[in-house]
Amino acid sequence: MPQRIAVIGAGVLGLAVARSLASQGAQVTVFDKRYPGSGTSQISYGWVNANGKDPASYHRLNAAAIDEHKRWQAEHPSPAPWLLETGTLE
Repeated sequence: MPQRIAVIGAGVLGLAVARSLASQGAQVTVFDKRYPGSGTSQISYGWVNANGKDPASYHRLNAAAIDEHKRWQAEHPSPAPWLLETGTLE
């Protein structure tokens, strides 16, 4: 019988945890006060960049995260892409 696990919060972290647990065979139920991504993730997750990150190890971590976002979006297409690659001129 699979483990039954409740995840509180459907933000970036809560959904990542839920996905990981489900992929390991757990029966996962996600609860959120409103809708997925409507809490902290909505206001803090919008800018994915590696610009001006020091030290170099921190820059590499951010660059790897950008690559992971691109991979995830390519593997999970949606009518409205959530990762929009834009840029700035400095």
